[in-house]
Amino acid sequence: MLTPTNIGGKTNPRVDPAGWQSGRGYNRAHLLAAVLGGANNDKRNFVTMHAYANSPVMRGFELQVRDAVRAGENILYRATPVYSGSNSIPLGVTISARGNVKFALDVTIANRKR
Repeated sequence: MLTPTNIGGKTNPRVDPAGWQSGRGYNRAHLLAAVLGGANNDKRNFVTMHAYANSPVMRGFELQVRDAVRAGENILYRATPVYSGSNSIPLGVTISARGNVKFALDVTIANRKR
């Protein structure tokens, strides 16, 4: 549950997620973004995503959620990586967010290059 008192933070990943490969155009992508109060040092909060899929695409949705929380909504938030077989890099991430006023978001971000 995201509330105005628990959002905020700076992105500063301190762990390498499964499938991480330096110099290959990937980002360490938060499942619960730092701006939403997500941890930078918990490996369970990260997946390997293509840079473009992480930012600007996923980040854009995270900022919509942040703005709704700042506007006073309490939001039930879930980010679920979508995997295929034993591949350690997800095909994408599905975000579902429901506010207590009117905010609603259901989206799957494909993990692909621009």
